Amino acid sequence: MPDKSMSRMFDMFNNTRQEIWDLFKNPEVSIIDRIVLGSTFDNVVVLRKDIPKLLEAYRAFEADTSLPQQADEIENLYNSDEEFIAIAWNQTSVNCDVWISPDFNDLDEDECRKPYNISKHTDHWDLFQSPSLIS
Repeated sequence: MPDKSMSRMFDMFNNTRQEIWDLFKNPEVSIIDRIVLGSTFDNVVVLRKDIPKLLEAYRAFEADTSLPQQADEIENLYNSDEEFIAIAWNQTSVNCDVWISPDFNDLDEDECRKPYNISKHTDHWDLFQSPSLIS
């Protein structure tokens, strides 16, 4: 059995990760913390119009993380490319790329699956349209 002093985030035996994930739905948790937590979830996107809210949360989050650097990079993209419509993450290295077309026949000229298209595909969700963040 795992040592009880280990982080609950890594307690694979009792699935206590759910306690952490459920904080996203908890109105007693600050909106900043819920935005940051929600941005780590699978299949989440942040639309261009909501980037300023994401940047504000990343910069206000009180912990020693890479979020300020991520905010800088996202802001650079936001200011330099007016055509991008959203950003998304693949927050783990233990799965395959979720941001490729789910259609195995959707191939480019090199016979590789095309990138995921949020205008066409439906396996994603908009962080800022989540009931957990809408007041």
